Amino acid sequence: MIRRNIQRDERASLYLEFLFALSLWLVILSSFLPVFLQITADRMELFIDHEAQVHLSEQMIYYVLNESVETEIAGKYVDYTVTVEKIDQSVFLCLHYSIKDREEKRVCRTIEK
Repeated sequence: MIRRNIQRDERASLYLEFLFALSLWLVILSSFLPVFLQITADRMELFIDHEAQVHLSEQMIYYVLNESVETEIAGKYVDYTVTVEKIDQSVFLCLHYSIKDREEKRVCRTIEK
């Protein structure tokens, strides 16, 4: 009879240790998860900014070679809109895009004739 009580106590302490370890890991994970999510979001934003620069460079090459410039470009994560403005002797090529309901971003380059 005494032996059964000891085994029950050992089982109970085993479950308590498991719950304690699990809760400790959950606390550690919950403290680091927001940091990793922020890093991932920042990396995606950098990727989108880089992709915008690449598309704008392509459109500038098309313009310099007198080929048609695309007005809508589908990127990997966002869609881009290209505008061409001619002012005096300069041409402004701008690429507009927005990332996840944030304010619209714009990247522009100038070609002088």
